[in-house]
This record gives sequence, C-alpha cells and structure tokens, in this order.
Amino acid sequence: MSGVVGAWRIRLMILLTVILVSMYIVNGFFYNVDIDNDGYLNNDNLSINYNDTTEGVNEGDNFITFITSLGDYITFGNINNVYARLLINLFSTICFLIIGYIVYTFIKEWIPW
Repeated sequence: MSGVVGAWRIRLMILLTVILVSMYIVNGFFYNVDIDNDGYLNNDNLSINYNDTTEGVNEGDNFITFITSLGDYITFGNINNVYARLLINLFSTICFLIIGYIVYTFIKEWIPW
C-alpha cells in the first residue's frame, strides 16, 4: 500500500499533463507548415489568405472534414516521417494511460466498492 499512497502521484500527473499540453501547443503552432521530402519548407499552403478567398469556407464547411482534421491534429498528422509520428503517438498514449491509471487509483482509494 505504500507505493499507492503519496504525493508523487499528483506531481507525476501534473508533470505528464504539462508535457502533453506543451506537445500539443507546439503541434498547433506548426500544424500548417509543410515540409517536402527534401526537408525544405513548402510555402504553397502558407501563401493562402483565407479572408480574401472562399477557401476558408470550403475548409470548414463540412463536419466530416472537421472531424478528420481534429483526428489528424490529435495523432500529429502533419508529421510526414512515419517513425517519428509513431514514436510521438506512442509517447503520448503512454502518458495518457499513466494519467488514467493515476486517476483510477485516486478513485479506487476514495470510493469503496
């Protein structure tokens, strides 16, 4: 029982939450930046001004497009390297599982079944 009780759980949960939030904030900053196969920045998508064209209406008009873009954001869809994307998704999944287990142990201690 000594491994379950302690302040280390809340500290670990706060640390993992800060890591995950910072990963997704950085992903949000660089989500629309395209890098081609040679490693150079592709400026084709950066030059579109959504306020002057109907491109913004076409991008956000469809609910299915919104759901798939949200899924791409959550799974780091802008990263073209398969192994890097796999490692980042594996790391974020492990962080979410650890946070879920810590919340489960909190609930398990406070609510008698």
